[in-house]
Amino acid sequence: MRDRLRRILLSPAAGQALRRWEATVRPRYPHLDPRLLRPDYRFPLPRGSYRLDRDTFGDPRHWTPSGPRPRPHQGNDLLAARGTPVRSVGPGRVLARGWSPYGGWFILVELAGTGYFAYYSHLDRYAPEVRVGQRVRAGQVLGYVGNTGYGPPGTRGKFWPHLHFELRRQGRQPGPVNPYPYLRYWEALEAAEGDG
Repeated sequence: MRDRLRRILLSPAAGQALRRWEATVRPRYPHLDPRLLRPDYRFPLPRGSYRLDRDTFGDPRHWTPSGPRPRPHQGNDLLAARGTPVRSVGPGRVLARGWSPYGGWFILVELAGTGYFAYYSHLDRYAPEVRVGQRVRAGQVLGYVGNTGYGPPGTRGKFWPHLHFELRRQGRQPGPVNPYPYLRYWEALEAAEGDG
């Protein structure tokens, strides 16, 4: 981890990628939490394995267990092939894993020292060693991209395989937080590391 941080912090490519993020992404999201803008964080999918076309936070979704009804999308969708490894964005502890009618197979990780949870859903399956209560490190594989959800346990195939990723704030004002600017930040760091 220290070697990775050193490479990123000293890399001209990292500086260029972060300046690009500061110029193009950050102005649209002025109230970001610096606890999530850490150089030791990772993008949740391996570089080159996904598509993140745009910010889908707040977009309408219509499926509910009781029938179609508008509701806001509380995360961002990353299109990827079924079986693509899903990684913990930061160090923390697995709080829950299981089935949600909306998200299918999911994992919830409390991100250490940040006041946030990371929620990963529509998983195909879990990494065998990941258990509730376990500590995880940034970049550790939690599970694999799938297309589960929108129904009772085991429902698959109602949409293209993708990772639904959410950030949820704890504390006095709990609730979903738009992960898009943070995803783009972590993406810039990983691209810079690959180019450095």
